[in-house]
Amino acid sequence: MSRRRATALIATMFVVVIGSLAAAGALLAAGQARMETRSIADISAARAAARSGVRAVMAELGEQRIEIALGADPQVSGSHVLETSVAGRQLVWRLSGVDEGGSLVGCETAGINVLHADADMLAALCDVSVADADALVASLRSEPPGSVAEARDRLSLSDDRRITVFSADSDRCVGAFPNTEDRRDQARIVPGDSGESGAQTPMEQAVLAGASASLDSTTLVRRLIDRDISPQDWGEAFDAISVTGGAPRLGRLDLNRADAGTLALVPGINEEAADAIVDARERLDASTRRSIAWPVAEGLIEAADFTRAARWLTTSSWQWRVRVEAGFVPAPDRSGLDGIGGISDAQLQEEALADARLEYPITLECVIDLSVTPPRLAYLSQRLPGEVKGDATSDGMGDDSESPDVESMERGFEEPEAIDASSVSSASEPDGVSAPATDSGASPAIAPSSAVRVGRWLGAHTSSEPR
Repeated sequence: MSRRRATALIATMFVVVIGSLAAAGALLAAGQARMETRSIADISAARAAARSGVRAVMAELGEQRIEIALGADPQVSGSHVLETSVAGRQLVWRLSGVDEGGSLVGCETAGINVLHADADMLAALCDVSVADADALVASLRSEPPGSVAEARDRLSLSDDRRITVFSADSDRCVGAFPNTEDRRDQARIVPGDSGESGAQTPMEQAVLAGASASLDSTTLVRRLIDRDISPQDWGEAFDAISVTGGAPRLGRLDLNRADAGTLALVPGINEEAADAIVDARERLDASTRRSIAWPVAEGLIEAADFTRAARWLTTSSWQWRVRVEAGFVPAPDRSGLDGIGGISDAQLQEEALADARLEYPITLECVIDLSVTPPRLAYLSQRLPGEVKGDATSDGMGDDSESPDVESMERGFEEPEAIDASSVSSASEPDGVSAPATDSGASPAIAPSSAVRVGRWLGAHTSSEPR
């Protein structure tokens, strides 16, 4: 009898243990499900915050687009708190450095655009023979890389600090000179039948007389020389007159932002001249540096050399790279500080965001194109929490690649009109995360942006200027 009772007791205990384990497993599964649900919600909120950060930067840069084109450095907010939860966490976005110096905004026009560089430039850049460089040119033309990282790898470069695939000047007057200021953002004069009638100054009339629609930079410089026009006035001619028949001026290098090593890759500028240009621009005022020909006016390069270099130069930068991080951080702790004056919430927030590690981080890296209004994205790459993209690069981002999420934020470059940011994936944004309005009340455009398509967009445009 005692054996039966013992057996029954053991069986009962076994059933109880199994039941307890099952209940614990169910509770654990439910807890795990709640954690996963929260994680998904937090990642979605961080993604929306990152998008909001991109839009905010686009709006800020859009308001400065002319000043930037005239040579001013972009001014951007470093971070922003979108909301604070009851759990003491804050949803934030912040900008992180895009280069070794920690710059929050990077100039694409400070690098050689390898989609449009000639064989001599690529030979010097990649330290290969001209024959090998010819093959590289053919490869880049036939299959344009969609990102700077892809271009770097295809050219077997150790880093990508001196190259880009995102640089294009709109063929519109910047208004950098007294005689062109009232034509700012208007189409430049296209030589030809209507070119002479569009001339508004004696210099423009002299240069355009008898010029054909195929006028290029080299021919324009020669005309300026033949007509004894001072190099101090050449910049005005380039601002007013089209050298591409109205098409974008592709692959130009910003004379005032490129380093000496990059400038030395330009035909007509040797290493000595490049060093002299970099040294001189530190002492020249902004109005002088707005002229594409200021190195000639300052006696740093000869007019004949500038005839070769003009095709590759600009003094306006329209494409800028930014990296937006978003996620959750602990709210700043004011305990013990309430009685201490001079310490504001803003100061605490700035200190907290500077070094805080983000929870559920989302990183968006993009290139913002200011050559149009409203600004648009030329490139967008996304990194999710725990995601690793390829091998690590010099900037720590990993290889650029088109994010699966990009499609929800862009349409192809086939459409010339930009998309209103307020219409892009707004349903996925939590309360407090929205696109900032510009002065005109319109949201900045988050549109055309795929790594592959943008490369082909820039590569598909043909310039009237010789390679």
